[in-house]
Amino acid sequence: MELERLARTMPAPAPGDIAWRFGEHTIPQQAIDMRYGRDDIRLQRLVILTHADEDTRRMLAVHMHDHDWIRSHATPLFKDRACVIIPRPDPWETTGTNPPADAMPDTRPVWPHPVDTDLIAEDCAAHLDIRRSYTPTRVSRTGNETHVECVDDTTHARRSYRTESNIAHLPDGACIEQAADERWHVVHDDPPLPPPRPADRPPAREDTHPHEPRPDTEPEPPRRSDDADRPRRPAADPRMRQAWIRFLTGLFQGVSSIIRESRRAR
Repeated sequence: MELERLARTMPAPAPGDIAWRFGEHTIPQQAIDMRYGRDDIRLQRLVILTHADEDTRRMLAVHMHDHDWIRSHATPLFKDRACVIIPRPDPWETTGTNPPADAMPDTRPVWPHPVDTDLIAEDCAAHLDIRRSYTPTRVSRTGNETHVECVDDTTHARRSYRTESNIAHLPDGACIEQAADERWHVVHDDPPLPPPRPADRPPAREDTHPHEPRPDTEPEPPRRSDDADRPRRPAADPRMRQAWIRFLTGLFQGVSSIIRESRRAR
């Protein structure tokens, strides 16, 4: 109690300062120096009374004036128990996996265009598992593919997938990432992949000696005149393929929304 009254007249210990702990009280080193001297048996008795086990405290009554016994039992209790150094605050000691925004500000440029995070989250569920919900963390575009990285809201596991639909409307080579400030920032550490180079093929040689038909083969029958009027099947239209992909993606998103609402209703 005398130490506590003396500590009230002094500034509280700052991070990095030496202090003494007796129960729920934290006493600065200046108060200890004013109250006790070097190798003071009274301070060692106080350490045993507040930090030793019950048997040692019971034996203290018998060895109250035995300085050697008191020193041998009090000295191991000084470091990291009675005499401590006030720790500095840890910016990473939070409930999440990232430090607070004011401790480590994100200096990357903010993506100037709007990003529909809910739409990307729905697309994550449609491609990975419609029974779960995901939080997108990074979206990049390379060529005709969009690479999406996300985190499972239940298991906190990281997942990723690739899709041909440009759900974030990114140009080729762009990469954005959602930071702790809940804004999308431009990522510069992921350069766009170079386009695949076609394999070098030797030029075709012109055949100056056409093969003559073998005597045991029949000549090709003449083409019918109505073949020219027969309509040919058009080549696959890439726009039709994109339309089918958007239709199937929307169907998955609709089914996921129905399942999510039904689970909430239950």
